[in-house]
Amino acid sequence: MGKVSGVVTLDGVPVPNASVMFIPAAGGRPASGITDASGHFQLKTFEKDDGALLGEHKVTVTCVETTGFQETADGLSGGVSPEGIKQTWITPQKYSLPETSGLTQTVEKRNPEVKLELTSK
Repeated sequence: MGKVSGVVTLDGVPVPNASVMFIPAAGGRPASGITDASGHFQLKTFEKDDGALLGEHKVTVTCVETTGFQETADGLSGGVSPEGIKQTWITPQKYSLPETSGLTQTVEKRNPEVKLELTSK
């Protein structure tokens, strides 16, 4: 395992609440993490912050905002708003699939901070 942390930006701006996934090219369990308010993440495969399996990985980044739910006071129930449910891709959809993201990363025992610099084009 290699500890992996990094930052996700879109056109130079940090992306909060994005899901980052490292998928081993040789097979095995993927590692994942969620970015904080400043776009930083740490990966987990089996335990908190344990990193990712060593080797080559395809990388995905997904950030979608879903609106249209009505919350009740308990926060647990509610219906759909009259406008319906809407999903807005914060990161371009191409980054959500390993086949189209174009992002790869090699994980070693010691890793520098990963910079995932996405573009809206």
